[in-house]
Parts: sequence; structure tokens; C-alpha cells
Amino acid sequence: HGSSLCALCGAAGPISPSSHSAMSGGASSAGRRTAALVGAGLLLGATSVSVALCLRRRRAEDAQAPEPASNGAAAHGREIAARVREEALKKAEDKKDAASSPTSGGEGESGGGGCGRSAGILGEWQKSMHTASLAVSETLLALRGGAPSTRLQLKELSEALVTAESVLQDAHYCTEHRPQLEWLLGELAPLLGGDASAKLLHPKDGEALREALLDALNSWEERDA
Repeated sequence: HGSSLCALCGAAGPISPSSHSAMSGGASSAGRRTAALVGAGLLLGATSVSVALCLRRRRAEDAQAPEPASNGAAAHGREIAARVREEALKKAEDKKDAASSPTSGGEGESGGGGCGRSAGILGEWQKSMHTASLAVSETLLALRGGAPSTRLQLKELSEALVTAESVLQDAHYCTEHRPQLEWLLGELAPLLGGDASAKLLHPKDGEALREALLDALNSWEERDA
């Protein structure tokens, strides 16, 4: 048997160095391919896990995201509109209640003969004073040329009438100074007609009228009752 094995070995011949190198190189190449495949598989798995985590994080952020600005603005607009409607309805109800409530009469109110605010004799005084003030203002605006002193007197007269108008807003004060106010309104009669401008700018009597009106407006509170 030993001779037979030796014969087989001798028939096969010894393994050459080049054959041994080829076998070793094939094994090494196969190992590298296997390692590359394993590495690619691991990389693919890691990428899949990363993508899944990103998607889960994105869903969580979307769930916690605040309401879009457009939706918030629309909701705010609806809230304002509702509040405006509510205030408008409340004002309309208040006006309705004020119109339906009875007004008290007597001295100092619209039903009496006293100086009720914007009613009765005070209302007439306020209207007359406003008419006189408008007449002087229109005369001043329409004035063309003339002496500078005329324009100055008209300005002073206009300012004095505005002051008197403000005094007539105080019902209590006008009640205490009723006689003086009645006298003042009588002095202002030339300004209550349609020819007030002509009177104020009259070549002969205009200056005397302007001076008299200024004197009345500056001294009416000092007159004895």
C-alpha cells in the first residue's frame, strides 16, 4: 500500500508555487467580496433606520406645530367682527332706551323756561351766538383790501364771539348770568340778519358798530343784573 500511495503522489506530481499562489489569491478575493457585501448590508440597514427615525421625528414636530398664521389671522378677524357687532347692538339698544325714556321737565330743562342745556332759552342763545360768529367769520374771509385796522377788529370780534359761545355751554353759569346774557344778545342783533357783512363793513357806520360789539363782548359779565 505504501508503494501505491507513493506512486499516486508521484503521478500527480508536486504542487507548484504558482498553483499555490493562485489558490491563495482566489480565496482572498472571495473574502473581500464577502466583506464588501456585509458592509453594504450594514450601511443600508443603518440608512433605513436613520430615515425611519427622521420620519418619526417629522411627524412628532408636525403634530406639535402651531396653527398656521393665516388660520390664526382669520380667527382673530372673526373675533374682532363679533366684538364690533356686539358693541353696535349695545349702542343701538342704548339709543333706543334713551329715546324711549321720559325727560324731566321744570326749571333748567327742555320743558321749562330756564337755561336747560341746548334747550329752551339757552338753545336760542346758542343758536343766535353761533349765527353772529359765522357772520363775522364770513365777513373776514370775504374782506378784500381795506384798512388793516378793519381786519384786526374783525379778528378780535371773531375771537370774542367764540369765547362767548363756549360760555353758553355751561347751563349753571348762564342761569346765574341770565340778565347779562339777555343784554348781550340784544347788542348782537345787527349780526343776526342777512346784511351783517354790509353793516360791519359800512364806510360810515362800520367802525362804530365794530367797536360797540367788541365793547359789549368784553364787558357783558361786569354789568349789573
